[in-house]
Amino acid sequence: MKTKLLYKNAMKRFSRWLDINSVATHLWGEYNPIGKIYLGLERRQQAADERDKFVEDRRRKRPKWKSMYLRYEQSSKALDLINYILKRYLRRKK
Repeated sequence: MKTKLLYKNAMKRFSRWLDINSVATHLWGEYNPIGKIYLGLERRQQAADERDKFVEDRRRKRPKWKSMYLRYEQSSKALDLINYILKRYLRRKK
């Protein structure tokens, strides 16, 4: 188990990563491939590809993640993780 995800900020970062949207296809043609905006689009698309690979791998291992190939279900899982970590943080703080 990755213990670094037990911390509140790390779990928030993980859930934001899980909630990243892929880049819309029409945006690739609108920006200059040398510009900063295009580089940001490439980074976001790379993060989304890594997320898709992670979710696909996790779907094979965990029965609860079977329907996670849909985008809104990934967003819902990210929200569930944030709620869980906040409850655990508040419970530990008492």
